[in-house]
Amino acid sequence: MRIKVSRFILVVMGVIAVNMALIISVSGVDTARKNEKEFSSITLKEGDLVFRNGYGMISSWFQRCSLQDPTFSHAGIVVFKEDQPFVVHLQQSNYGSPLHWERISDFWNKEVCSKGAVYRPDVSALEINNIVSDVKNDLKNVPEFDYEFNMEDNSKFYCSEWIREKFINATGDVNFFPVTSIENFSYIAPDNLYLNQHSKFIYRFNYP
Repeated sequence: MRIKVSRFILVVMGVIAVNMALIISVSGVDTARKNEKEFSSITLKEGDLVFRNGYGMISSWFQRCSLQDPTFSHAGIVVFKEDQPFVVHLQQSNYGSPLHWERISDFWNKEVCSKGAVYRPDVSALEINNIVSDVKNDLKNVPEFDYEFNMEDNSKFYCSEWIREKFINATGDVNFFPVTSIENFSYIAPDNLYLNQHSKFIYRFNYP
């Protein structure tokens, strides 16, 4: 456990210290799009949680924040547009909006990630509608990215914290997703979003 604590502290310090230009250069954001894999056969629903494991140092840091299952480094929420599934996800950026809206094939582009997965939260149709409305509102009034990873600050978020906030708003349950706590520091890691009683496994892949 002491190794994990030390590793996490280094992760947080590194993420805060690295400048935004470096973050963009190593995280694979806005790279050229290539439809390496077709995902049309997957039956996605609004509110599904999609995950990926990116490349580079920053993705590795986020991945290690998951102390139970360090498989993924990033997550987003499925929202439909013109009957097509899109992924909305909050990601650090030194230009433009930190809230991204893109096709699943782009979110899982081979140049951006090495693996991905889908999990489905057990929420009602009304709660799904509330989540989607909340997400679309954020697309208009974009929240800031939280580089300090401070869960006490409700004006800024990082990717998994932003997703947790959407589900809390929709369900009214602050414990819908578990939170990881280490030495007086609390955060929500990617594995907190799917290693829980509310999330059902749907799909997973690895690029060769």
